[in-house]
Amino acid sequence: MLLYADGRKAHVRAFSHEIKEWLAPRARVLGTLWLQQEPDPALLRTRPELVIVLGGDGSILGAARAIGERGWPTLGINLGRLGFLAGADRANWRDVLTRVFAGEAEVQRRTRIAWSIERGADESSTKARRKSSRALALPTSGLALNEALIARSSRGRLIVVQLELDERAISDYRGDGLLVSTPTGSTAYSLAAGGPLLDPTLEAFSVTPICPHQLTQRPLVVPAHLRVSLRLIEGEQATLSVDGQGFLPLRVGDAVHLHAAAQPLRWVALPGRGFYHRLRTTLGWGLGARGAQPSSS
Repeated sequence: MLLYADGRKAHVRAFSHEIKEWLAPRARVLGTLWLQQEPDPALLRTRPELVIVLGGDGSILGAARAIGERGWPTLGINLGRLGFLAGADRANWRDVLTRVFAGEAEVQRRTRIAWSIERGADESSTKARRKSSRALALPTSGLALNEALIARSSRGRLIVVQLELDERAISDYRGDGLLVSTPTGSTAYSLAAGGPLLDPTLEAFSVTPICPHQLTQRPLVVPAHLRVSLRLIEGEQATLSVDGQGFLPLRVGDAVHLHAAAQPLRWVALPGRGFYHRLRTTLGWGLGARGAQPSSS
């Protein structure tokens, strides 16, 4: 197995030593991938039976990017604040791993977004962007576990983004931006923006306008087999961010193409401690009028 951890944090480094000692007589640890460092190519050529992520939700998203198209089963141990994506925490990780090793875990297939940028035909802005991209080494494609967002900058005016499904124009959205979320990401930025909660095992995307100019524009859920495109129609100083990382500059005419990644993330969870359990225990969802948990589990 592999560990993935944020080596910048002292408590995470200390915990990595603790878990290695516990794992030593039970499993072979091939090595550690560190957040904010280029992954060791030798480790990326291995075939671990499990990746254990040490940290919060940000570390789990980082692990999903580091894993890339590899189908490695992944389990998070929360060492951060919310830890909604994690399957274990500091209090129960030994019990959880013992049950995982005993074969009690479920492996879910979580849809991810494969994204790419198609630049518009504006020659002058294209040359400027190429020069900027060479200087900053900006990516033009990648994967996302939570979401992709086109948004206006803090100094920009409202933007207009056209939604296309399988190259058919569906609607123009005027506002602060447009967000496409996976079911896993439906409890993140999408939820805060008024998007729907989606069961993470669904193969679907939600499209949520950010502060739309028209109140009739509401979130839309589309099947993940469709090719989703977001084309910037109006507005300067717009950016693309993926899983909350980076701000890639976009110009009028640029399009961001999204589709379901060929390799979903394989998510390890114990029965009874899945999505709806975490909604109740972490987000307080479904509580009764007096704040009590519902009678059924």
